[in-house]
Parts: sequence; structure tokens; C-alpha cells
Amino acid sequence: MGEKQPSPDLPRTPASVAHRWQLWTSVTIVLVSGIALSVFAFAALRQRDRTAHMASIEGRLAGLVARLRETIETPVESANSVAGLFGASNLVERDEFARFADAALSREPLVYALEWAPRVSGYDRSRFEADARADGPGDYEIRELPDDGDRPLVRANAYDEYVPILYMAPYRSGLGFDIASQPERRTLLQQACRTALPVASGRTRLVEDPTEDVAVMVYVPTWARGAPPAEIGKRCAVLQGYVVLVFRVQPIVAAVIRDVPLGDLDLAITDLGAAPPGAVLAEASPGANARIAASSTRARDELRFVDRTWVVEVAARSSPVGAGAIAVLLLGLLVSLLAAVLAGGASLMARLRRRVRQATQLGQYLLEEELGRGGMGIVYRAHHVMMRRPTALKLLVSGGDDPVHQAQFEREVQLTSKLTHPNTIAIYDYGRTADGLFYYVMEYVDGIALCDLIEHAGAQPVARTVHLMRQVLYALREAHGIGLIHRDLTPSNLMISVRGGVADFVKVLDFGLVKELSSEDLSADDPDAAPHDSLDKSGRFFGTPGYTPPEVIVGGGTDARSDLYAVGAIWFALLTGRPAFEGSGAPAIFAAQMQASPRSVRELRPEVPAQLDVLVARCLAREPDERPASVQEILDELVTVPVPEWTGEQAAAWWRDEALRVQTAVRTQRASRSEARTQRTVVIAFGRRSEPASSAD
Repeated sequence: MGEKQPSPDLPRTPASVAHRWQLWTSVTIVLVSGIALSVFAFAALRQRDRTAHMASIEGRLAGLVARLRETIETPVESANSVAGLFGASNLVERDEFARFADAALSREPLVYALEWAPRVSGYDRSRFEADARADGPGDYEIRELPDDGDRPLVRANAYDEYVPILYMAPYRSGLGFDIASQPERRTLLQQACRTALPVASGRTRLVEDPTEDVAVMVYVPTWARGAPPAEIGKRCAVLQGYVVLVFRVQPIVAAVIRDVPLGDLDLAITDLGAAPPGAVLAEASPGANARIAASSTRARDELRFVDRTWVVEVAARSSPVGAGAIAVLLLGLLVSLLAAVLAGGASLMARLRRRVRQATQLGQYLLEEELGRGGMGIVYRAHHVMMRRPTALKLLVSGGDDPVHQAQFEREVQLTSKLTHPNTIAIYDYGRTADGLFYYVMEYVDGIALCDLIEHAGAQPVARTVHLMRQVLYALREAHGIGLIHRDLTPSNLMISVRGGVADFVKVLDFGLVKELSSEDLSADDPDAAPHDSLDKSGRFFGTPGYTPPEVIVGGGTDARSDLYAVGAIWFALLTGRPAFEGSGAPAIFAAQMQASPRSVRELRPEVPAQLDVLVARCLAREPDERPASVQEILDELVTVPVPEWTGEQAAAWWRDEALRVQTAVRTQRASRSEARTQRTVVIAFGRRSEPASSAD
């Protein structure tokens, strides 16, 4: 029999069967894969929505915390400046305090009050109250809460010591309240005076409040001549008093969420260190803290407030799952296309996230203008994208891949961040870029460097030089007290400005060249000091002709007395308008330092007191043992020098009448220079508007 042929009405060929098989197979695979992928995509999208929702919450929380940090940190800096005012003067009168405080409060309207509470012995109570009534309110007296704790205040009982509120801006009914009369506040005051650091309270009810409004206070201890005794046990005994900064937390939160809207978020702030822990300081709306605790989509961050830790928590009121995930289930036949779109979208989102991370490797700082550069880094004027305040950002670029340079730069910020005195430049932040370059951010100072002041204004009034150098000495005393020396103190590293309404406020720059001292370094002699202490690890010499002490020039070791030599050289220049040592170049100046003694200040300027002339000469002694032993010794001798006080009115008058002329001369001089920078031996000084030192533009 022959082979059976297919029927004419059912024509089939191997090609057509294979095509249909492939078609149904493809449809089946696509359909089954689409249904499976739809279910998988739904689950993946639900998790993605949740993750994106949490990322959005955390990003908004970061903005809220940054804005809150800016809102509370700047007033604390103002309180430190007020403390510096009392430390710089033995007597600050009510009007002077009011001017300084009002200027600070005008910049920080969310501060509830700024107060001054001196330490008063029980023996001096009557005299103190009489003086306060003569100077201010006629009914002033030291008061306390009654025994039942109710309001109003009553006349305080007799105690060995009081800490009453003497000055207050703006005026409140709590004037005269003895803040040491309450045990919890007395504990905070003792902690502040023993540690010599500001201390913050937990949630507190103010004495003038009839309700349970939440307030927090910052107590900043002050001592006469600006710094506490080194011996902890003696600090409270010689304490001058406390600057008190008062916040109401709820208005601060309300102001922050006006700038950074919450949208659908709940917000609550609690005090981590409170007793019991988690005491609520503020809520965006009543019951927010309880709703956040019950939410599954909450995020938290911690905010350091002075010595306390605040916990900022947010949570969303809406569901994190969107309608897109549900739509995927209904469009199963299009799952392949949807999966491709989602894959492309996921890849794009991943690339965008990487780009965002790279763009934020300098933290939240936008660079605006290069201010200057040195052997290791570049300084930029920058601003925080949310805080919007100007800063100076230093970036290590030269030798960025050199571990030695990286370690030196990181050591610079770590050492400088230990210094908290108001006359020392302050560090705000530091980190690394995406490429591993180290950077840190410091306060931006808009003022006049002493080198420009001397060059364009000449010799300064004797009283002004004492006022300026006393502030420098306060900053050095703190640094030496924790084992740091500057090593390159020069007029270009000292700036004067108007800070918080106070004219002639000094800032010490360039602690980037400090050396950390061991206990042996702090002794009078250091026979084990390494040679060539003025060289860094790369072999570069750090020193400025005329200001580097002889022992460093010859490669010897350094100690605190090296800075005192520079103090004498700077003082000489301020008093005479000329350097203590002159020459045609660096070698000639160094030779003059090693072979000759500077001329007497009184020889060039006879009206300078003899005691001050001798003190400057002692600082400039070639042998370290012939110099004063410490900063404190100089400060103690200054007390006996017959120099009138440089008043706030005199300082304000100079800035009003003379500052613009000096600043204009500086700008003109810089405009005429070539692009080649004047050779300097210092690394870049922060706070400068342009090299070599900034001036007000």
C-alpha cells in the first residue's frame, strides 16, 4: 500500500505545525510567565513602595533635624559669646548686657530669654540687692519658690550662697529668682562649673509659667578673665556666674515645620536622658508621640543639644502601598512589557541614587568661591543647603592619595575640634568625599586680619593692644590647657571683627599647625624632644620669619613657650607698627632673631608703660627659660600694668570711622597683585575671604 496522504480539507505541513506549536508555546509561556511575574511584581512593588516611602520619610526627617539643629545651635553660640563678654570684663553693666543680648535676640527670635545670674555669697546678699535696686527695678530682691512649690515667688531664705537672675532680656517676672534654690537646677549648675562646659536642662517649667509649658535652659559657666582654674576642685569656688539661655521647645518646632513642611507626617521630640527616659519635649500635634509609637512606618534620628540627646521621630499617617501594585495584578497579559519598564525604571533609579550619593559626599554644603589654597588643601566659601549660613570648607586636594597627608589633615580637624573657646575658630562638620578626599567645615569670619590692620593703620592705642592680646591669650590658655600649641601664631592668623554687636572680637585661626603635647612636653625642659620639630612628615619647614622662636629655627623641640614668643612679636608689631625683627629676606630675619635682640618698645614709643615693655621683651627672649612660663603668668602680670580699659564705645567708634578705610586699602592692594600668591609658610587660614587674610567686603 502507498503512503496515506493528508485530506485536502485539512492541509498540514511540518512548517505550519511547527509554527502553531511555537505560537501556542510562546503564548502559554508568556501568559504563565506574565501571571507569575504579575504576582511577583505585585509583591516586589509593595515592598518597593514601602522602601521608597521609608526613604522619603527618612529624607524629610534629615531635613527637619538639620533645620532644628541650626535653630538651636546658633543661639547657643550667642550664649557662649555672652559668656565671653563677662569673662573679658570684670564688670558688665546692665546697659552693656542689654545691648549685647538684644542684638543676639534680634537674630534669634525663637529664644525665649537670655539671662545673667552671678554667684552671690550669703554675706554679700544685702549689698548685692541694694546695688541691684539702685541699678534696676526698685523692688529687686533674691527670691525663690515657696515651700509648697506654688507660684508666685517669695523672698528667699538665708543661704550660704545664691545664684539670682540679675539681668534678663527681654524682661520677665522671674527677675531675682535664685536658680540654685531648686535641687535639680543646683545639680546642673554644679556640673557646669566642675566641667567648665555648658549644661542643658531637661523639660522644665519656668517660674513665671502658670501652665505646664515645656522649656529647656542652657547654663554657661563664666569665670573672671575668661577661663576656669585648671584644678577642678577650685572651679566652683571662684566661679563668676552663669549665662542662662532659655528656649520654649514648642515654638521652635512650629517654626521648623513652617520651613520644612511635615505633609502627612507626625512628629515628636523626646529627651533621651530624661528621668524617666523619653519625656516628650514637643509634638507637631496632640497625641503625635503615641501615634508614632504605634506606627510601622516610623523613622528616628538623634540630635545632640549641648550635653543632652534629643530623639526626633516621625511617622506617616497614610499607607505606603500605592495603586500601581494593584494595577499590575489586573494587567497580567502585559506583565512582560511592564517588567521591562520596571527593570529599566529600577536601573535608572539606581543610577540616580548613585549620582545623588556622589553629589552629597560633601555633606549638605554647596561650594561658592575659592578663598585660598596652600600646600595641602583649598579653602572655599560655602553654605549649608538648609541652614543657609556662610561657612569656610577646607578640602585636601594636594597629595590626596598620600596616607601621610591624609593622616595630617585628619589630625588637624581632630585637634582643632577640641577647642571651644569663643576666641578660637569653631569647627562645624567634617567628612570625606565620594573619592575619599577629607574635608571639614569651619565658621566664616568676616573681619580684618591683624597683619592688614598693622600695615594700613599703623601702631595701635596701647589699651587696644592689651584688649586684643588678652583675647588671644584666653584662646591659647585653653589650647595649652588641653595639651595643644599653635606653632605658627602670626598677625595673619588673628582676625578682628564685630561679633554679636561686640566690636574688636578676636578669632585665632590656623590651629591646623598645632602640635599635641605629651606630659613631658608641658614641662619646662624636654631633653627627649625630637630634632627638627618644625618639619612635618614630608620634610617641609613650618614657620614664619620674625615669629618662629629661635629654638624652632635651629631644629629644636617646641613647647607652650614657643607660642609666647609669637605673642611677644605680635604685641611688638601692634604697639610700634613695625616687626620686631627686620631683614631683606627670610634668612636675614632668621639670622637677626638668632643674633640680636629687638629694640625696646619704649624706645620707639615712649608712652608705653615700662611694665608692658618689659613683659613684651620677656616674651621675645631668645632662651625659652627666660620667657614667661605660661599664658596665665602673662595674664597675671597684665593685671598690674597701668593701662586704661579699651571700652566698647572706643571699639565701636573705630569700626564706624576707620574700618572701611582699612578694608578698602586691603582690597586695592590685592587687586594690584599678580596671580602669583605671596609666599607664606602657613597652611590656609580659615575664615578668610581671600588670601592672605580676609576683610569685610
